[in-house]
Amino acid sequence: MIRLIATDIDGTLVEEAAMNLNPEYFDVIREFRKRGVLFVAASGRQRNSIERFFEPIKDDIIFLSENGACITSREYKHVDVMDPFIVKSIMEDAMEIPGCTCALNDGETSYFDSEMLYRHMKDDYGYNAVMVDDLFKVEAGVCKVCLCSTTGMRKMR
Repeated sequence: MIRLIATDIDGTLVEEAAMNLNPEYFDVIREFRKRGVLFVAASGRQRNSIERFFEPIKDDIIFLSENGACITSREYKHVDVMDPFIVKSIMEDAMEIPGCTCALNDGETSYFDSEMLYRHMKDDYGYNAVMVDDLFKVEAGVCKVCLCSTTGMRKMR
């Protein structure tokens, strides 16, 4: 018997960077719940970005966000915070890569020092986003460090 169904969002339930989910999915997920099946929406996105898709049923599902660093449901919330030394080390290494910028996520908010990346994540993905002057001064408990290359991933290798 099936007890849990988990699915990715981008490229699976919706087109990449889309903000609308087919409303027919809500009825399917409600039927899962009636049958005792848990539904998990899993994504690298922020939880609040994922919740927007599932607004009418958000209290009936589990969110696995930030590439698994955050687990949230109506009754439960866990954020797997990274060691600040590791966060700093990743950012320092990333700064050595030409054209690379970082973003820090704390499970609720993403912090950016790149206007381009800030706009993209806020406008296209619906992130709760904050521009900062210096990512090294962000004091939030970081659960995910994102790297973005303006020169392309192949050149970073």
